[in-house]
Amino acid sequence: MKVEVLESAKCALKKKFNGKNVVVIDVLRATTVMVTALENGASCIYPFKEIDEAKEKWRAKKMDF
Repeated sequence: MKVEVLESAKCALKKKFNGKNVVVIDVLRATTVMVTALENGASCIYPFKEIDEAKEKWRAKKMDF
């Protein structure tokens, strides 16, 4: 698994998200990053409050992320 950390929403403007999984952890800027990700090719967004909730959902549904 390759993990890349973007330090701000501005950094997301330079990225392409087609075929990638994106995790956003920032309450104040999350919606800006989500909109930017969708604009750059993300097909959907799965919001979770806790990382363990995301992992559990992935295991249960075999979500592709």
